[in-house]
Amino acid sequence: MQSGTAAGSDTDVCGTIAFNANDDDGSSPTNQSFATIIGTAVDTASGSEKGKIEIGVACTGDGGVDTVLTIEGGADAASSTTTIAGDFFATGVMCQFVLTQTSATSVQTVSIGQTGGYIVDLSLNITPKKANSIIKIEAQINGEFDPEDTANILVFLGRTIDGGVLTRLEAPLAGNRGVGLTAATPTRDLNSSSTIDVANLCYFDRPNTTLQVNYQVGIKSTYTGFAYCLNRTRNDFDTNEFERTISFISATEITQ
Repeated sequence: MQSGTAAGSDTDVCGTIAFNANDDDGSSPTNQSFATIIGTAVDTASGSEKGKIEIGVACTGDGGVDTVLTIEGGADAASSTTTIAGDFFATGVMCQFVLTQTSATSVQTVSIGQTGGYIVDLSLNITPKKANSIIKIEAQINGEFDPEDTANILVFLGRTIDGGVLTRLEAPLAGNRGVGLTAATPTRDLNSSSTIDVANLCYFDRPNTTLQVNYQVGIKSTYTGFAYCLNRTRNDFDTNEFERTISFISATEITQ
């Protein structure tokens, strides 16, 4: 704390509280600061003074104390600022969002059966900040199926962690039944070659890692093999009866 009769100056340090302890050097332990609280006079103009508090903790890069939280006054409390270095985590809060959104068109052949195929343009990577986070995957897949009587269409996800084994995310196997995360419902009308179909997906995953995770959208039918036309109709003619669309997959990390 500074006092006396001398005029103050901007950036004067008003006081420091240091939290010290010895390190574990058995032969010659050193008394180190593990945390500090520093108060600073940012602006000493009489009648409009402004202060700052910095809270620091020792970090493993060099063992020194780094500032992790700074609170600085403004014109009033509402205009004051609080700055956090690094990541701020609170249970149930979204801490990152990743999106792949595409208007690309493609035609992809998918064989009949439980294996299905992955849609090339609908994948993303996310690196969780916490190992116990929930990853919320959402996707909207727009396109059309060929042949038009394609049925029993299911959508699922593929997941790889750090480039490792591909894991399918879908309902558990149940005999000869088709399994997936959600179903796609093809349009059944007289314009079945010129009307976009849609499938929406939402899934909550727990990859239990802080390594990079890749998610891919997959599609299959246990009724027939088919060609999937992404973001376009089967007959992609240049008239107002044949639509083009945008599809996406997104990942939201929710801390626990």
